[in-house]
Amino acid sequence: MKQLTLFDLEPLSMEDSNRKSARSSNKQNGARWFVPPDIVVATVELMGAIDLDPNSNSKSLPNVPAKQYFTAEDNGLQRPWGPKRRIFLNPPPSRTTEAWINKVCNEYEAGNISEAVVLVRAEVDSEWWQRLTAYPVCFIHRKLRFGGRGQRVAYALAVAYLGPNLAGFAEAFNELGTIYVPFKRKALPTVPQIKQHGRYILSVNYSACYLTIANPTWDARNLSQDQEWLRRNILDVPGILPSRYSAISKSAEGTAKLVFSFKKGEGESVVRQIEALLEGPRTRPKKPEAPKAARSRPEPAKPAQTKTAKPGKKVAAKGKRR
Repeated sequence: MKQLTLFDLEPLSMEDSNRKSARSSNKQNGARWFVPPDIVVATVELMGAIDLDPNSNSKSLPNVPAKQYFTAEDNGLQRPWGPKRRIFLNPPPSRTTEAWINKVCNEYEAGNISEAVVLVRAEVDSEWWQRLTAYPVCFIHRKLRFGGRGQRVAYALAVAYLGPNLAGFAEAFNELGTIYVPFKRKALPTVPQIKQHGRYILSVNYSACYLTIANPTWDARNLSQDQEWLRRNILDVPGILPSRYSAISKSAEGTAKLVFSFKKGEGESVVRQIEALLEGPRTRPKKPEAPKAARSRPEPAKPAQTKTAKPGKKVAAKGKRR
């Protein structure tokens, strides 16, 4: 009995085999090799040209119009990218992404390249993302097409810009997404900052949010009018915490200092106002004196009253009769 074949298989030619292998490679690496045209156009608009693509798909048929290319065979991670080149980088979505991000950041921070545009997946929970977002980032809104057949990707994309032209980056990429600029908070000193204003010594600890004021003339045994005036006026400064967070600290050597706490993030404003108090004119009120008893003044003597003659009557002059 003759067995029937389920499929009529024909041997593949070498050309068909190569074509099939190429399609399989493009399907697997489409997001890596075929950069969306919108990204390429915006990159050229921003930088004027692309000097180097260090992770290109091909030197003969490149997807990105650059002056020079490094392919996988060139191992762009081990090659220098400078000097002063404009870079476009689309790192492969794999475990080596972190190495590519570190490479482009190191090259830019060392001054070897002048600008760089980096197209990546928006993997915000990755370690390399934290370093890349030290620079401006555009989160892409649209589903861009990758690959030779224009297939859409199912993950979020972002473009980071390493360079001095922030306005140009926003102008070139604003239609593709939203631009985010990192907020670099001013680092607070970890050791107390000590300043002298006349006889006053002001010590500020910005990280611990407190300050002290000392004066060598203050006596720990007695609260002076100067201390009381400062304490009352400093408690009125916006940002200073209420009186339960302030105190008068007394040392064993007999010195005293005022201690105040302030709200986090308001240290600089608080210090400016306190320095104005320490350097301002001394218009401090003196201790009111007890009212003095009023002295009784003698009443002035009343003038003697003289009798006046009524009209029509004559008053006889006093004296001896003749």
